[in-house]
Amino acid sequence: MADAQTAMTQLKEAYGASIIEMIPINGTPRLRVIKDEVPQVAHYLHTHPNLRGALSLLWAVDHRPRESRSELCYLFTLAERKDWLLLCADLQGDERLFRSITPHIHAAKWYEREIRDMFGLIPVGHPDMRRLVRHEHWPKGTHPLKKDFTWDTVLERAEGQYAFRHIEGEGVFEVPVGPIHAGIIEPGHFRFSVAGEPIMQLEIRHFWKHRGVEKLFERLQFTEAVPLAERVSGDTTVGHGLAYCQAAETLMQVEAPRRARYLRSLFLELERLHNHLGDVGAICNDTAYALAHAHCGRMKERLMQLNDRLSGSRFLRGVIRVGGVRGDLTSEQLRDVVAELDAIEPDFSELERIVSANASLIDRLETTGILRPQTAWDHAVVGRVSVRTSAAIAPSPPTTNSRSTS
Repeated sequence: MADAQTAMTQLKEAYGASIIEMIPINGTPRLRVIKDEVPQVAHYLHTHPNLRGALSLLWAVDHRPRESRSELCYLFTLAERKDWLLLCADLQGDERLFRSITPHIHAAKWYEREIRDMFGLIPVGHPDMRRLVRHEHWPKGTHPLKKDFTWDTVLERAEGQYAFRHIEGEGVFEVPVGPIHAGIIEPGHFRFSVAGEPIMQLEIRHFWKHRGVEKLFERLQFTEAVPLAERVSGDTTVGHGLAYCQAAETLMQVEAPRRARYLRSLFLELERLHNHLGDVGAICNDTAYALAHAHCGRMKERLMQLNDRLSGSRFLRGVIRVGGVRGDLTSEQLRDVVAELDAIEPDFSELERIVSANASLIDRLETTGILRPQTAWDHAVVGRVSVRTSAAIAPSPPTTNSRSTS
């Protein structure tokens, strides 16, 4: 597979007339493309057997008032590599229309709908033009990420109803779930169309609580914004906090010391472990296996208490800072980490044996949630779990020799 530089050369040869400029941005190759040519260039990058670029992220930027333009940014990961390649395109002045890449790259579907809602830029040719983030009670013409939308805007309530898609036929039933759930999870509406056990269609509605987080970030200095980043999602305090700090450090052209990078990796792993224990327990609970759920909760609690001993926070809040970490860990604290993990590992292994021997549980799980390679590719799935299930596009290990990654 090609690396980023080879990919740039190949794209230049194939679509030279469509590419305005080729320059690196903070080490990531960037190609500025003529707006109407983006679908062809993106499709080539995505499907060419030597490139196999997976769409990892798609976002928009409103450059006003400094410049009278909006910008679309398409970040691709080259398959089986960690190289990134960024395609960018400009919409000048009050221009609002751009050509959708969703017909060619399915993973762009929600990104383009979100851009339409938040920036008022319209993806022409998109197969689903329903609202995504702005629910129907938002007034028309309201786009909360445009620069002329202030953080403290009070909106009047509008009337409207979401157009769910329906499947009709003998024996087909709709089962609505949510948006309010029994528990502490965020709101979410799931509408299943079922014919007996098989699920024919699932419609999902998220984004019930727009908190205006992006606008709050715009008002804060780098160091002031880390606590806000940590609270975007409470159980991913370290992941979000570190992502923000790494972005700020890139802009400031500073690098955290080696020791701090190792400590960041340690905190990421501790966060991953207590979340994975919670997830395993929740999966067991969903199949009515309460015993395994309780044991996972017990082990997760031990890790949360370890977090508290290390940082003063069960969620490790405040440990990540721009430029490094809040402070070092003592030898005694590090021994505490090793001792706790050494105690939990055989405990979890025993639970794994018990769970694996439960025929009823295995029968419920073994053929459920299979993510086939083509589906994973279509949706641009990344990460460690997808490596094991679907031959992932871009596996992302939690640590490397030189840098922490989230």
